[in-house]
Amino acid sequence: MNDNIGIYLFLIVGLSILFMSMFWFFRNVKEKNECIRVNGLIIGHKKEKLGTIGSFTINSSFSPKVRYSYEEKERTHSDQVFTCWKRFSKGDTVGVLVNPHTKEVCIDSFLSRNMGVCVTLFIGLLFTWSAIAFMLGWQNPITPN
Repeated sequence: MNDNIGIYLFLIVGLSILFMSMFWFFRNVKEKNECIRVNGLIIGHKKEKLGTIGSFTINSSFSPKVRYSYEEKERTHSDQVFTCWKRFSKGDTVGVLVNPHTKEVCIDSFLSRNMGVCVTLFIGLLFTWSAIAFMLGWQNPITPN
């Protein structure tokens, strides 16, 4: 039992992260139902230069900037999710979710709503998969004995 304590801890951590990400996903679905959806217009992209890794240069990452109207006021929002490609073109019409209670704003796309859930789910799957692999006696989860 004491030999496998690390494996059991890995399994517990992985499963708890998986359950946390599922809770987070369903909470996001519930919050989406409470949000007000308004139309927005992509007015450009917030661009950040990422720099170089060795001799490989990463040019930029892009975050869409959207203009929307809520409570008879014109507002601008930069999405929190940065990608290495432009997800939307300038002039595209997108849905914008506004939470009336917290005034939080989010572009109505899967990546914008669930980026944290996707990352958390991936980490939980890695922990759980590694723990199960070690429980089965594999020295390396990629190449079994």
